[in-house]
Amino acid sequence: LLLRRECCSFSSGEYVKAGLAELEQWCCYATEEYVGSAWDELKHIKQAVGFLVTHQKPKRTLNEITKELCPVLSIQQLYRISTMYWDDKYGTHSVSSD
Repeated sequence: LLLRRECCSFSSGEYVKAGLAELEQWCCYATEEYVGSAWDELKHIKQAVGFLVTHQKPKRTLNEITKELCPVLSIQQLYRISTMYWDDKYGTHSVSSD
């Protein structure tokens, strides 16, 4: 997700979020034998996708992003995703440089 700019868009985030929702449903119905800790292992991608599809990013503070929205992502990962992000659906901006 963080390696290609075209993957850091709002619509890509929506697409991956929909896929994660399907996977979550499967995890709920599958047995522990098949699922294990798979859903927990996806926490980084879930939070990155959550960032991509969050509205009003410029109004979010660094504290809100690091403590509430993406607590498991590093500052480097957040910087990368926020600088590569582009809104191909609504034309909004990424986070404020402050």
